[in-house]
Amino acid sequence: MTLATGCWLGLLTTACGLPGILLTMCIVRGDMMRMKQIQILSFAIIAVSAGVLGGIYAPLHNSGQNSWLFGVVCLLAAACNFGANVTTFVLPSQLFPKSHRSTLNGIAAASGKAGAMVGAFGLEEVVSIFGFEATMAIVAVTALISIGVTQSLIPDGPSQESPRTEGAKHAAINEDDEDDRARLVVN
Repeated sequence: MTLATGCWLGLLTTACGLPGILLTMCIVRGDMMRMKQIQILSFAIIAVSAGVLGGIYAPLHNSGQNSWLFGVVCLLAAACNFGANVTTFVLPSQLFPKSHRSTLNGIAAASGKAGAMVGAFGLEEVVSIFGFEATMAIVAVTALISIGVTQSLIPDGPSQESPRTEGAKHAAINEDDEDDRARLVVN
């Protein structure tokens, strides 16, 4: 594979994450699923995609049918961006109290990015030790464990409003208060 081909494939794989983010935005905006459910679904898709990728890698790679492998990699990229990438930033803002939200959200985001960095730099070493198929099995099992962790540690509450919507409601309440004050002054 030439450098130009590798760059184009990398760009296309990265671009496959955009539909995942847009799908999450549509689901959240339409209030179809809660963030916890989105994160669990994302981990399930990651587990299936990684399992399939590990299972079909050797036969397809050896037969030269790399386009199917690329398709599964694109599905994996979309799944990572669908839930896990978005919920890293949204869940902390919904779960943490306002007085500590910015600090704890920053810690959560930094932890997520640190984990991503360890995965990005450590994955190559894991592949060289265990092989690609076993590494994808490790990724699939990690995603399944993440489903359990999400299910047990993230509270299952009502659909939460975004801080933007919450701020708009407060602005509307403040406008109503000003109207009431104006009426008091006039009367």
